[in-house]
Amino acid sequence: MPLDQPTIESFRLLPLHLRRVALGIPTRCQTARPAGGGFSLVEHACHLRDFEREGVQLRIERAIRESEPELAEFPGDRLAVERDYQKQEFGAALRGFERSRNETVRLLARLSDEQLERSARFGGEGRVSLRRLLRLFAEHDASHRAELDRLVVELSATGLRRA
Repeated sequence: MPLDQPTIESFRLLPLHLRRVALGIPTRCQTARPAGGGFSLVEHACHLRDFEREGVQLRIERAIRESEPELAEFPGDRLAVERDYQKQEFGAALRGFERSRNETVRLLARLSDEQLERSARFGGEGRVSLRRLLRLFAEHDASHRAELDRLVVELSATGLRRA
């Protein structure tokens, strides 16, 4: 059975959501972090760009190519500091994420049942199929959509977002 449509749709939606959220946030506010902690808009874009390449695509490739590979956790918070996401340009990060995500969506549409049932070892999940791993990535997307929505609300409440 091919990958389910809701999972594929989830992959398509996040870049659109990120772009839509950014339309309401002035450039001067793209580095504003939520008061309770978390990523700024530019940090979200950089994290998603890097996670797509090094987390999603690399793990898919390894699950297809290798026999039950051990997939490492993606050190998102550490990379945000090491790569100085706050100093990067939002538009470039967004475009990089969109390009990589489009590649991923095309790849997902071509995955066979056999490939989707290949397994890997992944953190606290233990042994997982590629199909399950992709659903976990869709959950990661959902958490970022929620974080972005909360960021917009907070920026609106503090008057940093334009009307």
